[in-house]
Amino acid sequence: MLITNVNIITEKIPCGYINVEDDVITDVGYMENCPSSNDVYDGKGCFAVPGFIDAHTHLYNNDYGYFDKAFNCGITLVAVSPDSSKPVGGEIKLVSTKTKETVGVCGIKLALGENPSKNFENATEIVLEEIEKAESAVFLHVHSKEDIDLVKGKNVVFVHGTDCQGKCRIIAGPMLTDISKKEMEKLSYENLVRQYKEGSVIAICSDHPETPVDFLQLYAQLVVKYGVDKDDALLMITKNPAQLLGVDDCYGSIKINQKGGVLIFDRHPMDFYSRLIKIL
Repeated sequence: MLITNVNIITEKIPCGYINVEDDVITDVGYMENCPSSNDVYDGKGCFAVPGFIDAHTHLYNNDYGYFDKAFNCGITLVAVSPDSSKPVGGEIKLVSTKTKETVGVCGIKLALGENPSKNFENATEIVLEEIEKAESAVFLHVHSKEDIDLVKGKNVVFVHGTDCQGKCRIIAGPMLTDISKKEMEKLSYENLVRQYKEGSVIAICSDHPETPVDFLQLYAQLVVKYGVDKDDALLMITKNPAQLLGVDDCYGSIKINQKGGVLIFDRHPMDFYSRLIKIL
């Protein structure tokens, strides 16, 4: 299918086209270079963005149709993570919400803080040892500065990362939840914006079922209210999660060989009044 006359936000192409074959993007460009096709969807000046990505969920633990709800809201890829009750949780799987099939494994889930400490006296030692011997990407559940400082300089992606300082890689959220533990005291949109301004690469997550996965777009829209540029907020549920999950070669952008679908909105997706028109 050839998608024409669209504003491709993430690639900064104000009037462009996208060709999709077998769910893979095969061509992208400006309308002045648009090829001909018998299968055309005219975007009529609407906004085209890559399928959204929720970088941290527990969807398998509580489905109730949420894979379908997520897909219908434009979330085409989710990371499904083990819980944080143990220092070593296990593999994090990447799942297509369209097919409900696992399309990859992005790394291992580790956890520090109040959750694992309830059951393991030596949680810190276990986590540090696992980080040193890890052969795949490490995603570390952590909130407090004390725990974050333990892994300074280590090659980890912080899940939650509430008290991260400086340039970090953070899967942030969930933001619209209660402060249920002392280590979460600084959880807020203001804090997330501070991290953004310090240069962190941030992906916003739902942590479903902590907050519902199908409201991921809203969680990103609210970042704009607190001072994040609209285009940068969009990256927090597209390019940034793809980068942090290690799948930016095939998800999170409108580029050749990218998967994950193309979403058509009547306005910029970070506009509260935007409407998802089509998933292609």
